[in-house]
Amino acid sequence: MSAEAISRHEFEEARVSPHLPSLAERAKGDALMLPPRPIPAKSKLVAEKITIRHAAKHVGCSEHYLGRVLNGWQPPSARVRSALAELLRQPESDLFDMEIAG
Repeated sequence: MSAEAISRHEFEEARVSPHLPSLAERAKGDALMLPPRPIPAKSKLVAEKITIRHAAKHVGCSEHYLGRVLNGWQPPSARVRSALAELLRQPESDLFDMEIAG
C-alpha cells in the first residue's frame, strides 16, 4: 500500500456530511449532535389525532416544513404559530417556546 492510500476509516470520515460530527468525534463523544426538543404543539396535535398532513393544509405550508417546526429543527413563522393556535384552539404561548419561536 502506498503512502497516498487512505484507510477505509479515513475514507468514511471524509464522506460524512460537513454539518455532522466525524466518526472520530462521535467515538470520543465530544460532538454529540442531539436532536432538538419537539415543541408542545406536536403533542397537542397527537392528542387531538390531527395528522401533520391535515395541519399543513390548514396552515398553508408543506408537510416537510411543518414537521421540521414541530420537531424543533426550525423556528415557526408568525403565520404558522397563529394558524396552529387557531387549529388547536390554544394560545400560542401554550404551543410554542416563545423565546426560540422567532
